[in-house]
Amino acid sequence: MKNQLTLLLLLITYTTFSQTIGSDWLFSVGDSSQFKKVEINGLFDPGAAGMDVVWDFSNVATNLPQTSETQYYRAAADFGSNSFSALTSLAALSGNSIRYYDLVNDSLIYFGDSTLWGGKRVYEPPIVRFTFPMAFDEEINDSSQVSNFDNLGELAFDTDIEVSRKFDGIGTLITPTHSFDNCIRIKEVFTSQPRSQTPLVYETYSWYFNKLSNEMARVSIQTFLGRSSVEWQTNLNDATTTTHATNIPKKEPLIRYLKNKEFQVKNMDGLFSVTVFDLSGRQIEQQKITLHKEGSYFKLAEQHPSTEVLVALFVNVETKAFFVHKYLP
Repeated sequence: MKNQLTLLLLLITYTTFSQTIGSDWLFSVGDSSQFKKVEINGLFDPGAAGMDVVWDFSNVATNLPQTSETQYYRAAADFGSNSFSALTSLAALSGNSIRYYDLVNDSLIYFGDSTLWGGKRVYEPPIVRFTFPMAFDEEINDSSQVSNFDNLGELAFDTDIEVSRKFDGIGTLITPTHSFDNCIRIKEVFTSQPRSQTPLVYETYSWYFNKLSNEMARVSIQTFLGRSSVEWQTNLNDATTTTHATNIPKKEPLIRYLKNKEFQVKNMDGLFSVTVFDLSGRQIEQQKITLHKEGSYFKLAEQHPSTEVLVALFVNVETKAFFVHKYLP
């Protein structure tokens, strides 16, 4: 009887804590996350791996934290030599950086990133971030060559990289502002090998709840510099009962190119500075317009020689929406 009871308890424990990451965890257009971040001199302890773990970061010093926001949009463009699917491709905007993803054969693929003022990094081949479903203790290993381009579109340098991502923990996460049950942890080890230089190793630990856009916390460790950073999400009220905060926008900003250099914008309200870039990152136009949530229109002032431009809308210096499209003069 004792052996049967022990087996039953083990089965209950395994059932309770053996979560898997499925394709339903994929971030969606309109999702957003807001973070606070503190830099730490020294190597921060990210806690143990395993099941039923408690990661308590409530005592992280929160004086003078930096703030950031990540928003997810449809990526309607080519990036490098890769064409995105119109249905599955997504872009994540954080500050001035745009990261490009696509869902291919149940794998979340990462193509690289670019900045609004120019420059980009292209991964050839693209790397796998997640394979769905992904179970506890499963690990993904990948390698690629990263081509770094400057804001003129010229190749600056190449870097060889190796990436491992492991689903290494399930448990309770306590941040300086919230407590979250049933979080999963992903450990990433990113090794960069610049030509003729010493390899640089970065460790990142990310905690998620029910969705990849619900990243509850992130610990980044740069051993070669002896520095770390801790970030935690601030726009979820109670991740133990809800998968999304009530203040996550339900409607994404919508920008459409119509004709004759005219654009339609919906779900944005207020005074905006519209800055237009081509895909090499060169700024080609800037103007200020007043937008109304129910819909507004504006035209590009100039005839641009480039056939592809990036339209970025700025408000209070922070980018709130962007859209990449083919522009045919």
